[in-house]
Amino acid sequence: MLRNGGVARGGTGARVLDAVTNSGTWVNEMAETYSTAIFTSVDIKPLVAHAPHPRIDFQVYNFPVGILDPDNTFDLGHVRQGVLATKDFNLLLRELHRVLKPGGYIMITELPFDAYEGDPPIPLRPSLYLSQAIQMGYETCKAEGADVAAWQDMSARLDPSHSLWENQHPDSQDIGPPRGFHGIISYEQPIPVGTWHPDEGQKLLGNLFRSYALNTLCSALPVATQRIEEVLNDGQSREFIEKIIHELNDLDMYRATYRCHTWLARKIN
Repeated sequence: MLRNGGVARGGTGARVLDAVTNSGTWVNEMAETYSTAIFTSVDIKPLVAHAPHPRIDFQVYNFPVGILDPDNTFDLGHVRQGVLATKDFNLLLRELHRVLKPGGYIMITELPFDAYEGDPPIPLRPSLYLSQAIQMGYETCKAEGADVAAWQDMSARLDPSHSLWENQHPDSQDIGPPRGFHGIISYEQPIPVGTWHPDEGQKLLGNLFRSYALNTLCSALPVATQRIEEVLNDGQSREFIEKIIHELNDLDMYRATYRCHTWLARKIN
């Protein structure tokens, strides 16, 4: 679709909405791959300084409460870790639906708070400090208003029968065309944590993901420490965090993986 110029036949260039920008790696790589596509990449706050690109419009505003673009603007809406970017994920889905052209695509990528070990994979043993930290992270995000339930029922929410699309109005004489998405597909991609994987590419990815987890933990230390101190005393909380870092550096023995979830669907035409 992007190579063909958009969802309409004879399109001159696809329009792509990218939320959230983060480092900008995805949108820059896509712009280099698809030379006729035009990108709008939005974020709540700038993470890094972005080099100007003639086909990328970087924007910063509170997009979870409303996307600034008009209806039927984009051929593709790309959402990455959007659940944690807003406290009203359903509103974000409705806004993405609004700005997509009829027949446009939505692509959602999420990293839920789930870790696994072994082959075949089973949930990471709860006795590990890392497992307890993951559960604390889940509970913290939930307490702060993130709609973490979307990780479990994303496909159902995209379907026109879900209540968020308000298609079911038996008392209404004019309900308009149905809203929602069809052709919904989903898949999971395991991401190794650490360098245990025999494939060199996966080993590199696993090492990068472990570094990402360590950096995320370090950047979240103030909040994490406060959360841990709610159930542990000050000395125990420091020891707890030190043991998490130790486990992350010595995680290869568990052959641990995360699951990257992706959903792809099309707006009803």
